Amino acid sequence: QAEAAFRQALALDPTLEAAKEGLEAVRRRQEELARIEAERKRAEERRRKVQAAIRQGQTLLNAGKLKEAEAAFQRALVLDPQAKEAKAGLAEVARRRAALARPKPRPKPKAPPAPAKPTPRDQQQEMRRLARLAFVQGVTDFNAGRYAQAVRQFEQFLAVFPDDTNGRKYLEMARRQLRESRTGTLVVGCRPVAEVYLDGKKLGFTPLVQKGVAVGRHQVEVRAYGARQSRQVEIKPRTTVKLRFQLTGGKLAVNAVPWAEIYFDGKKLGTTPLAIENLPLGPHRLELRRQGYSTVVREVVLEEGKAVRLKVRLTAEP
Repeated sequence: QAEAAFRQALALDPTLEAAKEGLEAVRRRQEELARIEAERKRAEERRRKVQAAIRQGQTLLNAGKLKEAEAAFQRALVLDPQAKEAKAGLAEVARRRAALARPKPRPKPKAPPAPAKPTPRDQQQEMRRLARLAFVQGVTDFNAGRYAQAVRQFEQFLAVFPDDTNGRKYLEMARRQLRESRTGTLVVGCRPVAEVYLDGKKLGFTPLVQKGVAVGRHQVEVRAYGARQSRQVEIKPRTTVKLRFQLTGGKLAVNAVPWAEIYFDGKKLGTTPLAIENLPLGPHRLELRRQGYSTVVREVVLEEGKAVRLKVRLTAEP
């Protein structure tokens, strides 16, 4: 209904900025609602898959199939790193493995035998065992937010099992989280539209959303219509800093015969003759109105250090 109303307004007056902005707001709202619904469906599907993987892992664990149970719990954690049941399942797998690996007490020999030299097969089995323990520790570090330690553990695991899919996925996630923990997001808006520079490097035009900005202090500058403004910002990990600029300094001098009321972007400024300073820079719509006379409309562009002067003669309405 709102969209229809705005379109009806534009049909009556195609230059009506408020109706254009209304249509743009309706479009953004529709896109946002569609995105939220898609996110909800993905989350629901992910929860279903997590629960299915956990149930499968518990069934395999009860059957004594530790390797298959571990893989099922790892799949659940890939989908939801916060799944408590999957973490508990992995911990139980590790506990049972440790119990199976614990040597049974042997009767004390009369004479201790000479220590056996480990065979290459024994050494390979030990490497595999340590690598699996590194993976479990890496998952623990990842879930605790210790991403640098998690990266080292997963790299140690993949050195032994380079083709393991879950290991590669966890290493990628840990590296991504480590990068994100060292960056933030910068959002910059400005009236009028302006170029944005970060520490002297051009990023683009407003409105601008810049992700992956390094943590620390930065200089943000906007430039447009001969003017520029800058601010110091502090970027913190995983946070968004929003800046809003307005470039002013425009000068306008208007006169009309006969006198008329002056409207600047729909807002009344006064009556002619009128000279005013420190107006917002950029393109604007100027209207001169007087009862009994045709309204005069002018599009003006205000720039820093330049005065716009207009002299208009109104025409009486028939």
